[in-house]
Amino acid sequence: MMANEQTITTIPSSYDVFISFFGSDTRLSFTGNLFNALRRKRFKTFIDNDGIKSGDQIVASSFKALEGSKIAIVVFSKRYAASTYCLDELVKILECRNKINQQVLPIFYEVDPFEVRDQTGTYGKSFDAHEYRFGKDYVKLQNWKLALSEVAVLKGWHFQNRYMLSIFYSKKSNLHD
Repeated sequence: MMANEQTITTIPSSYDVFISFFGSDTRLSFTGNLFNALRRKRFKTFIDNDGIKSGDQIVASSFKALEGSKIAIVVFSKRYAASTYCLDELVKILECRNKINQQVLPIFYEVDPFEVRDQTGTYGKSFDAHEYRFGKDYVKLQNWKLALSEVAVLKGWHFQNRYMLSIFYSKKSNLHD
């Protein structure tokens, strides 16, 4: 094998879909509805408060569920980047995309994709705060920024004011394949 080739590992799937989101922005609205719709269609779906047993560590359980998922849906909302937990989860999502060929589907909910990609608007303000808090941890900050930029250019959906403005994910896929 050549040095620059990536090895894709197969991990048995525990979930069809893993949803990454900032809880107080969308849990009781968009993400809650998405989760319920996926469950009604019989997709085994992980959401942070549903698949974690009492006494388990949230990060460890969440990352284990992520590694065992076929698809990761990232719901970018106004305050997603304010959460270091969400940003760490996003970095892990990209690791899974590269290591196990996990499909990543971004949803831009009441935020423009360019804000996520370029870290402007609320994303820029969040990074100003992160730079103040983690200024000496340049690698962590860069990993978060690169993860946002990489996912923001993937094909996905853009919802504004609860209406879908554009669908730019055109590939039809069967989630159970």
